[in-house]
Amino acid sequence: MIDLGKELSEAFVIHQDSDQNQEGTLKIDLRIPATLSYFAGHFPQKAILPAVAIIDISHFFAQHLVGAFLIHRIEKFRVKTPIGSGEDVLLEVTTKQTDKQGNKQAKTLELRVVWLTAKDLKPLSEISFSGFRH
Repeated sequence: MIDLGKELSEAFVIHQDSDQNQEGTLKIDLRIPATLSYFAGHFPQKAILPAVAIIDISHFFAQHLVGAFLIHRIEKFRVKTPIGSGEDVLLEVTTKQTDKQGNKQAKTLELRVVWLTAKDLKPLSEISFSGFRH
């Protein structure tokens, strides 16, 4: 298992717009480390971040906003442009906690993470998923 806390420890800055465990937005400036374990053997000529890394990193930063949770379902996932090592990106994590009756104290979370280029904010990737607190 990859320890993202360790591997990304000096590669990001978090800008939080609301209190943890509340509906809100979290913005992260991230430089994709060339040493990230996900790059091992993944296109050695030009390292490209694999889809599983985008999912894992999105989950990692979503937990900074809402605390620990398990992904239940990926609702939407697309990569518009490959993400390479050394790239500067902006991640925007948004969340809401509701159940089918609109109860905001529910354990079900809906999250969306958008990956953008840091320079001109062009979309790179987007993932929407639901999860449960444990």
